[in-house]
Amino acid sequence: MMRWAAFLFALWLCTCRAAIEAVPPRGWNSYDSYTMNINETRFLANCEAASQLLLPFGYNTCVIDYLWYQSNTNGMWNLDEYCRPIPDVERWPSSANGVGFREVADKVHDMGMNFGIHIMRGTSSFAMEKNCVIMGTSGVRVKDIVATDKGATCPWKPDSVSINVSKDGGQQFYESLYRQYAIDWQVDFIKNDCVFRSARVDEILAQARAIHKFSSESRSIVYSLSPGTSSDLSDEMKIADAVSDSVNMYRITDDDWDKWADLVVHFDAAAAFAPKIAGTGLLGRPSFPDLDMLPIGFIASPGDGHLAPTRWSNLTRDEQMTQMTLWAIARSPLFFGGDVTMLRDAKHGSDADFTLSLLTNQAVLRVNSHSSLNREILNDDAGRKRAWAASLEDSSDAYACALFNIGDMTGDISVSLRSIVGEERATLNENCSLIDLWSNRSMGHVKVTSNLTIRGIMPHASKFLRLDCA
Repeated sequence: MMRWAAFLFALWLCTCRAAIEAVPPRGWNSYDSYTMNINETRFLANCEAASQLLLPFGYNTCVIDYLWYQSNTNGMWNLDEYCRPIPDVERWPSSANGVGFREVADKVHDMGMNFGIHIMRGTSSFAMEKNCVIMGTSGVRVKDIVATDKGATCPWKPDSVSINVSKDGGQQFYESLYRQYAIDWQVDFIKNDCVFRSARVDEILAQARAIHKFSSESRSIVYSLSPGTSSDLSDEMKIADAVSDSVNMYRITDDDWDKWADLVVHFDAAAAFAPKIAGTGLLGRPSFPDLDMLPIGFIASPGDGHLAPTRWSNLTRDEQMTQMTLWAIARSPLFFGGDVTMLRDAKHGSDADFTLSLLTNQAVLRVNSHSSLNREILNDDAGRKRAWAASLEDSSDAYACALFNIGDMTGDISVSLRSIVGEERATLNENCSLIDLWSNRSMGHVKVTSNLTIRGIMPHASKFLRLDCA
């Protein structure tokens, strides 16, 4: 009887975890604010602010992005005796004496947040020069396992070099990395850069195996992929087919900054990958196509030369709302890129309040976390008018619809209710009540058998609606 009860408890626990993990990952990432210039003080201050302002809304992960192991003094990578990257002590003083990120991770965990780091592909030219023996091998060295095929180096970061995992010691190298990340440093999230669109499939799968090896009931790493070289959507789809069940999120666009030209290209990518939303991923959790971080709030300019964020997002408020609406209905992971500490600074009340209103609207976040059949239903007027629909999981009769005017002229957008609610309901003589999800304002009713038309949508603006058709 006790064994049966234990089995039922374990089954219930797994079910609860699955329900929680079905939500696309959310959090804060340091890149849009600090690029490689994030340090321990700034990072922990942002994590503390995130734990207070964003954690109640599901943003539960703090990620150190980009070159935390590179010295600002000489540009060298800091490596341990096994040629594994270790934090730059100048920027991360608590990492001294071999501690690595453990103390930082412990502080982030004490805030109730998960801890994440960014890594590049494979190893580095600095590790090749040092040529360490790979941990767990009998004399295999770094130069013995580096890849030599065309494209083995990262095109935009040539000191980052791929590993040939078919060679003796290749898998062991990745296992030495993830032993450090998962066990020694208690990392919860890995952002692996310059791999997905570069089709480094073997390396991705090798890391997934390492994550699986060092996962436990109490801790397992969320595995996120970032692009490498650009490729078209059909190529990306093939790569996604090969790796999506071994990861938890994968970037399908280039870096997104606060320019309309950067934002608008996401519509085609999001539509193409919609059938893959919440597919089976690593460790049984879902995997999500990722539209990149949200470059809103107080951010920096692209590049590594600056030391701190300098400006509020250049996107207009309509454009920022359009971005958040697309990310929500496409169920993209939500990682805020702005400086979180600025959101509680009274001097910046209007900008800070608006940014927080975008990140914390519960009705919008529920579409991101608890919707299904998310899909584009309109691509009209030379692509200038787009619309998405989804079914909401809180009711069998509730739907979400997002209308986007991505052109440069004010216009009307019309979609049939049939395309939103489905063919089975389309002949019913019912009214659907409309609610604006951003403002929670009633917008009247519309019959299931008619069209939904919103007039006078401004350029680059959108409407996000809930339809209740009971």
